[in-house]
Amino acid sequence: MNVLGMGFKTASPDRYRLLKDFARKNRKNPTLAEQVLWKYIREQVLGVKFLRQHVIGDYIADFVAPGCMLVIEVDGAYHSEPKQMRDDIVRTSALEKSGFKVIRLSNEEVLYNTQDTLNKIKQHIDMNTQELDKSLGAVSPSLTGRAGVGPLSLFDKIWNAHIVQQVQDGPTQLYIDRLYCHEVTTPQAFDTLRDKNIRVFRPEQVVAMPDHNTPSDQQERIDDPVGRKQVETLAKNCAEFGIRHFAMGTKDNGIIHVVGPEKALSLPGMTIVCGDSHTSTHGAVGAIAMGIGTSEVAQVLASQTILQSKPKTMRINIEGTLPEGTTAKDVALYIMAQMTTSGATGYAVEYAGSTVRNMSMEGRLTLSNLSIEMGSRAGLIAPDETTFAYLKDREYAPKGEAWDKAVEEWKKLYSDPDAVFDKEVTYRAEDIAPRITYGTNPGAGIAIDECIPTLEEIDEADRQQFLSMLEYMQFQPGQKLEGTPVDYCFLGACTNGRIEDFRAFASVVKGKKKADNVVAWLVPGSWLVRQQIIDEGIDKILEEAGFELRLPSCSSCLAMNPDKVPAGKLSISTSNRNFVGRQGPGARTILASPLVVAASAITGVVTDPRKL
Repeated sequence: MNVLGMGFKTASPDRYRLLKDFARKNRKNPTLAEQVLWKYIREQVLGVKFLRQHVIGDYIADFVAPGCMLVIEVDGAYHSEPKQMRDDIVRTSALEKSGFKVIRLSNEEVLYNTQDTLNKIKQHIDMNTQELDKSLGAVSPSLTGRAGVGPLSLFDKIWNAHIVQQVQDGPTQLYIDRLYCHEVTTPQAFDTLRDKNIRVFRPEQVVAMPDHNTPSDQQERIDDPVGRKQVETLAKNCAEFGIRHFAMGTKDNGIIHVVGPEKALSLPGMTIVCGDSHTSTHGAVGAIAMGIGTSEVAQVLASQTILQSKPKTMRINIEGTLPEGTTAKDVALYIMAQMTTSGATGYAVEYAGSTVRNMSMEGRLTLSNLSIEMGSRAGLIAPDETTFAYLKDREYAPKGEAWDKAVEEWKKLYSDPDAVFDKEVTYRAEDIAPRITYGTNPGAGIAIDECIPTLEEIDEADRQQFLSMLEYMQFQPGQKLEGTPVDYCFLGACTNGRIEDFRAFASVVKGKKKADNVVAWLVPGSWLVRQQIIDEGIDKILEEAGFELRLPSCSSCLAMNPDKVPAGKLSISTSNRNFVGRQGPGARTILASPLVVAASAITGVVTDPRKL
């Protein structure tokens, strides 16, 4: 005999331990009836009422979340150990006395009267859920923290509300609200499901779209056979597993980290994952958003949960008013230069302070996007009226009364006044000028009117790496980069491919002409952004200045599509990484804001937009 336990919103830890102990003592190969019941529950019941999954044993999945209130006992006539059966029944009775609802089924009921059996289960589930809703309301008690004490940070509140269980001396099993999939990191994940004969557990929580391999000059075809295969495979996998798919060239497509927030698929309070480093972008709406590996993508597809070690927390405060010409991109580059690219390793960062509160939603998305570049697992910003105004009436946002209720809940998502962080730092906005990078990591940066550090200014232990970076970039210690000729200019990526970025670029180039020596790629982050550009007449400003508006794509952020910078050429780019070969084998990359890139595209050299 095995047990299927059904998880609901709340139950005491004592009940949870009782059921978990019971399930642990009942690990054994399921009977045919149990396999059939499990199959039908997965296909016809799960995803409607159930929140969480935990796999116990190698053969049977038991829903034993802390909210487990219903146990299904499958009792077969062919049990090989009568004494064990009696012991199991005694234990099940003990669960029942402790407040669980127990449904006892026979093999015959499951095998030969499956639909009636499912209806019976659903009836119990509905009754149980109604009772819980009446007595507890809609708010999970885990919002007050796992130990029931506060004060809590924003990260803690969201994390605690999504805990399925805490593995003793191990990671946390975390429920995931949204999984984003693109074409590069998912093929092996879907193959894993096929190998194990597993369906996607909650396909409605998964959204997929190609972006890395998508060309920006035309989208009728992909000439690269590897890229074409990845995009085609994603489409086939989505069709087979019933996943929402925004295909290349359709109005819903774009860079996944641009499309998610702009469609309100990413909402405050969510846990969000994707097999991509820059998933931290979505944290700007007030969510925990993390990049994960391919094996973890498979884990989420199969269970809608993930095993994660809880990171430490850090709050980065930026206070004051940003100077003229300084943007959210400059703020992020400044923080990385101060903290280094490993300064937030092992932390989840919350951005706070008056400067952040005064940022637009697009600026916040840029700031959160670059969190990973200093090692952070996530970059959150507490939702406020700016967030709500941005999300309201978007395609997948709650509507009507549901919107009002959602906003009331979202307003609770902030760090308590006395919340304690493992680390906290504060920077002054007035100290931040427009910035550029000089090396091969985003933290190797300076204010645009400063010089590259001299060798004497670099710690002795870091000098070899410093010289190696400069050799690749063809720069010298102490060199001033302002005025250095550039070959390519790129506006786009999940960092700066939104409408505000194109408005900023257009404000600089309006009435001017692109330098003849510059190749410029202006690539919107989505089809919606592209349409906004056209509706606002920005495309005409760009065209008159000698620029071409291209099609949505990751484009020159990385060398996985035709927009590659040739070896030795210098690109000034709004993207997020300046690693060796990132924009093409041998390509050299300076990271900068849309204003700096626009000014440089006009003059043909690295240019301070304040001086143009």
